[in-house]
Amino acid sequence: MTGEGAEEQQDNSETIEKVMDVRVGRKGATGASTTVYAMEASGDPSGDFDPEKEEGEVQYLIKWKGWSYIHSTWESEDSLQQQKVKGLKKLENFKKKEEEVKQWLAKVTPEDVEYYNCQQELAAELNKQYQIVERVIAVKTSKSATAGSEFPAHSRKSSSNEPEYLCKWMGLPYSECSWEDEALISKKFQHCIDSFNSRNNSKTMPTRDCKVLKQRPRFVALKKQPSYIGGENLELRDYQLEGLNWLAHSWCK
Repeated sequence: MTGEGAEEQQDNSETIEKVMDVRVGRKGATGASTTVYAMEASGDPSGDFDPEKEEGEVQYLIKWKGWSYIHSTWESEDSLQQQKVKGLKKLENFKKKEEEVKQWLAKVTPEDVEYYNCQQELAAELNKQYQIVERVIAVKTSKSATAGSEFPAHSRKSSSNEPEYLCKWMGLPYSECSWEDEALISKKFQHCIDSFNSRNNSKTMPTRDCKVLKQRPRFVALKKQPSYIGGENLELRDYQLEGLNWLAHSWCK
C-alpha cells in the first residue's frame, strides 16, 4: 500500500470519544450488532451469555466521535485493535481509573459504596436519555445536502434520496445534534418527524420565505401596552413595557 493509500485508510478510522462502561460478555459479541437499535431488532448477542459455560472477554461500551449515542457499541480490545481505531489512550485511562476505583471501594465505608453505585446508576440513566430524540429541527436528502455542515452526517450509507433528519437529543445541547437516517429514527420517533412536518406546514408560523424574516421592519417604540397583550386586569408595569420595547428593538435590528 502506498503512503497516500495508508493515510486515507487511517483517516477513515473511527475515533473513541469516551468509554462509558465495561462488562464481561460473549467472545466476539461486539460491533454493529451491539448498537441499541440492532439489539432492539435482533436481541443482545451477549444477552444469554453464561461465563461458566462458554468463553467470555472484557468488553467496553464505546461512544464514537461524530456519532450520536444510539450508535455506541460494545468492543473488546482485540476488536478495537483490528479496526485500527484512534483514541486508544482514552481506553487506557478508563482502565486505569477503574482499577483506582476498585482499590478505593475496598477501603471505604458501605455508605460511600452506596453513593458510588447511585452515581453509576445515574450516569447509566443519562446515557439512555441521550438516545431519545427530543426534537427534529431540519431535513435533507443526498441531493439537497449542503457541504460544510457543523453537525455530524453519517456518510457510510449508500447514496439515496432517503431523507435524513437533524435530531436534537434529550439532555444534550443543540451543539450535539446529528443527522440520522429516516428509516432508523422513524421506528421509535415518528412523532418527532410528524411534529417537525406539522411546524413546517403550519400557516400560522413564519417560514423561510416570510418577508419579515428577510427584511426586518423599522423599530417603533410602544408608548402603551398593545391590545394583544394582557387584558382589563392585566397591565404591564413601566419596566415591563421598557423590556418589551428592548425585545422589539433587538428583533428589528
